[in-house]
Amino acid sequence: MNGWLQRLLHRGDPESPLCFYDTISHDWIRLTPGQHIALIGVSGSGKSNLIADLLVNLSPHIDDGTALVYGIDLKGGIELDRFGGCLADLATTLDETVTLLERLNQQLDQRMRILRAAHKTSIRVSRDTPMILVVVDEAAELTGGIDKQTKQQQERIRVLLDRLLRLGRACKFTIQLASQDPRKESMPLRDRCPTRIALRLNSIEETKMLLGDSAVQAGAAPWLIGPRQPGTGYIYDAERNRAIRFHGQQVPDDVIKNLRDTHPTRIGTTHDGQCGTTDDTDDKDKNATSTA
Repeated sequence: MNGWLQRLLHRGDPESPLCFYDTISHDWIRLTPGQHIALIGVSGSGKSNLIADLLVNLSPHIDDGTALVYGIDLKGGIELDRFGGCLADLATTLDETVTLLERLNQQLDQRMRILRAAHKTSIRVSRDTPMILVVVDEAAELTGGIDKQTKQQQERIRVLLDRLLRLGRACKFTIQLASQDPRKESMPLRDRCPTRIALRLNSIEETKMLLGDSAVQAGAAPWLIGPRQPGTGYIYDAERNRAIRFHGQQVPDDVIKNLRDTHPTRIGTTHDGQCGTTDDTDDKDKNATSTA
């Protein structure tokens, strides 16, 4: 394995398992678990590659049982199925999405019972209670149904997903919503995501929708990113009033194939029904995003 690939597979800070490599700063951008993520960019802007980078760097935690990843991909699984058994489960239809989210809400209820019984405020990540990442690719596919049945399914999905977004942080759930469109009609749950990542967008108006006026004033300009710059984007650090411009590294197909080959079958829901451990800390002092 050459040095570049070793750097690609560097796992970052174990306290921040959600991370991707920035080739501009030559450092890792670390995302705080529990701070739900909105990843927005037009087609071809690099969303799939950034998701791949996150999963590559999360894979050691998947392997040791301290992280589980679930996927929702209503484009027939084209984007997320390529990760194979790295995903504990993958929903590719509305029916499967309802079933998956109902099961995740049951896990949330179980963890909340653990916290209440132990008089604690935050689950401690362990093999009994792993961190749970839910990746929703093209979240806009969860809205805009035409017929009554589809609308009912989408509303059920919205309610279940909204509950995970509202209550999941203390129970170590992180939701990542990826979409091409930042508008509330396409992303009605956008405001539940404190971590906003903007890849190439169509306009300054879309940037303000996603990152806010302060981010634009601080220098965020994703509408100026060219079509030949996939992987370039901005994160706005509201606490420091700082717009962080980054460029994610390209994840080679053979790295993703290796993930798939080393996880040929789904990990499954082996953690369902198990008791867990708790931690007094609730990450209140951590930033939503940081660079080391």
